[in-house]
Amino acid sequence: MLNTKYKIILIIVICCVLLTLVFVFCVQISKGKNDAVLRTEQEPILSRFPMIGNIEKCYWEADVIGKHGWFAAPAPSSYRMKGYVFLDKHDIEKIKTQYEWLDVDSNWIPSLDESILNLKTLKWYYSEEYNNLTKPSNYFGKFYIDFENAVVYFEVEE
Repeated sequence: MLNTKYKIILIIVICCVLLTLVFVFCVQISKGKNDAVLRTEQEPILSRFPMIGNIEKCYWEADVIGKHGWFAAPAPSSYRMKGYVFLDKHDIEKIKTQYEWLDVDSNWIPSLDESILNLKTLKWYYSEEYNNLTKPSNYFGKFYIDFENAVVYFEVEE
C-alpha cells in the first residue's frame, strides 16, 4: 500500500514537471514570433547603407532570424531589416536620373504595412544598379523607390 502511494506522488510530480516544461517551451515560441518594433532612428540605416541618400524621416524594423532560446539548437543568426525611408527631393531627383529604373509589378506589395506612411498611392520602381550601390555586399535583398512620394522601401538580410 505504501509503495502505491509513492508511485502516485511520483507520477503527479513528473506530470507537474512536464507541464511546466511545456508551458516554458510555449512561452519561448510565442516570444520569438514578432519581436520587431517599428523604429524611427536614422543612424542605424545610414551606418549600414551610407549611399541611400539624405534621409528626412524613416520607419523601419529589424529582427534576428535563428534566435537562441532554451530549446533552440545553436546556429548562426541572420539580421533582417525592412523599412521606409523618405529622402529629400533633391536626392530623389538625382537618383531618378542617375539610374535606369524598371516598373515593379502593380500586384507587388511590401511586407511592411504601407498604411504607416499615410499615402494614398504608391508606385514602385527598381534599379539593379542603385540596389547594388546602396546595399553592401554582406547583405542580400532589395531597395525600391516611389519617386512621387520620395520614399525608398527596403528588405534586406545580413
